[in-house]
Amino acid sequence: MPGGLIQLSAYGSENQYINGNPQITFFKSVYKRYTNFSLENIEVPLSGPDELAWDMPIKLKTKIPRNADLISNMYLRLDLPPIFSTEEMNFAWSKDLGFVLIDYVDLYIGGQKIQRLTGNFANIQFQLEHSQEKQHAIKRLIGGDSFLSYDAVYPGGYPGFNSTNEYQDSSGKTIKNKFFQTAPAIFKRALFIPLDFWFTKDPGLSLPLIALQYHDIEIEIQLRSVRELYTVLEVDKTYYYYGSNKHYNSGSGMESIVHRRNGNPNGWNGIMPIKDVDIRSFTTYRRVKPDVMKKSHHISNFVRGSYDSKTWSLNPVLDIKYVFLDECERKKFAQTSHQYLIQQVNKISFDGNVGNTNHLLELYHPVKEIIFETHRDDNIERNEWSNTSNYQYNTGYDIYEYQTSYWFDAIENENKSIGRFNPLSDENTPTIDDRFQEFIFRYGPHGESCDPSCPLGFNINSELLTLEQIMHFKDIWKFEKAAYIPKIDSLNYEQYHTHCINGGFIKFNGNYRQQERVVEYWDSVQAYQYHTSIPNEGIYSYSFSLFPEKFQPSGACNMSRLKNVEFNIEYKIPPLNNSEIRYGNRKYKWMYNTDFFVVNYNILNLTGGMGGLVFGN
Repeated sequence: MPGGLIQLSAYGSENQYINGNPQITFFKSVYKRYTNFSLENIEVPLSGPDELAWDMPIKLKTKIPRNADLISNMYLRLDLPPIFSTEEMNFAWSKDLGFVLIDYVDLYIGGQKIQRLTGNFANIQFQLEHSQEKQHAIKRLIGGDSFLSYDAVYPGGYPGFNSTNEYQDSSGKTIKNKFFQTAPAIFKRALFIPLDFWFTKDPGLSLPLIALQYHDIEIEIQLRSVRELYTVLEVDKTYYYYGSNKHYNSGSGMESIVHRRNGNPNGWNGIMPIKDVDIRSFTTYRRVKPDVMKKSHHISNFVRGSYDSKTWSLNPVLDIKYVFLDECERKKFAQTSHQYLIQQVNKISFDGNVGNTNHLLELYHPVKEIIFETHRDDNIERNEWSNTSNYQYNTGYDIYEYQTSYWFDAIENENKSIGRFNPLSDENTPTIDDRFQEFIFRYGPHGESCDPSCPLGFNINSELLTLEQIMHFKDIWKFEKAAYIPKIDSLNYEQYHTHCINGGFIKFNGNYRQQERVVEYWDSVQAYQYHTSIPNEGIYSYSFSLFPEKFQPSGACNMSRLKNVEFNIEYKIPPLNNSEIRYGNRKYKWMYNTDFFVVNYNILNLTGGMGGLVFGN
């Protein structure tokens, strides 16, 4: 008897709960017939400037033309120019450029604002609601590829980098390349930025143009200025030290030289009996927002090779998916009233927060989720718009760049290993930042680049050292480029923790709605329970819904019936401002800004050829 028949015969009363009165079979496929339709993506031009402004936002507008019966997915399409950048002035687009570019997008029906999208909430939503594979695809759409923003930070060159300074044109003629490259550093491309209005979430939510005969649908977009979209490499600090052009033995008995700064790099006090001593230097760099007063920072230098005050042609359009219905369904949509459950996002911002801070939120409507992000208020200096960590740069640690143009002779240590030396601070930086106590270098003999697994330890202090106390290495060496990170220890660990907050709690009308929880609860536990992915550090959420990503409501809190909603957050304590000019006249070097994004339900009513919201604030 076959074993399968034995299993079938093993049937008892327990089977009644799973096999009794069966409703489906797995061995006969069933399908449903659907109404006839077709889809077409059509580009809709936007009125307004064709170029981004250098130091102010621009607005683009359009009325959605009635090219078909419904609209579904919508994208903002923009062109990026080719970028020509050299090692001396490295260029990098801001991370997640497409989302950063958008300040906001408003949708109006009959003159009433129905929904507002913001670039930073789109970035948050993209991280929470999509798998890692889908996020990779979206990054391709929005210009979130690493080579747009990171290759100018790490050594290795741009996608179009070539070390030769000549190239051949189409006729075979050798041409001097003024950019020292045979191709753009970053190639031109088109961005397709998803505009996730409620009707793009599901085909069943498509917005029926055919039911809005008397009301227009309008889109208004505000884009950031060019200055907010990229960074340039700028000198941070320069340090000076003494070196020798001749080989010598560190223990040969040469007279020591005391290094003291007096006025400028070439004017030092002290005994200088050794004739071949000269002054060396190394310089640290940092990525900064372009300076409006520096023509060399202007985008035109990287697009066309020289300053001309212009930016580039955006060619902005909306790419909209239109839906065409057959005649029968068209009549039904046109003659029937429709009520759509939609989601709105209300943004509430609180700036300049430190320590234990209570935020009073004025909320309305059934709210299914509260999402909030925190970031350092000095991120604006580096165009770090998507950086929600407690670090200066959106890389998981602080990055500074190092480069020196000096060659020098040196000798090995007695144990044939690379030695250490200590730089002096200059007159503009009398003390060296204590955080940066260790460098990691890429280096090699005769200026060759070397595998990063061969690091050179480099200690910093402000001590004045003698020449014999400075140890050199063999033959001619050149430091190419390096990044250095803050040394984190028990004394400054809290200051450089990834998160900007320690935790928080929620109160409704003075009573605890959510008891105090540590930062990992808001950051990871909530995302794990209610979302597809866990986002970057600094993005937090609290859900009143079982399944907040789904259209079907599964829980909400009616905030219109609550008088007092408080969200208390304990922020980190930043380092004190030690009266340094660059930080301005304030107590801390930086503080924290928080944006709350409150996701609520509302009803869009379409009747008699017109549309409007059922509930207002």
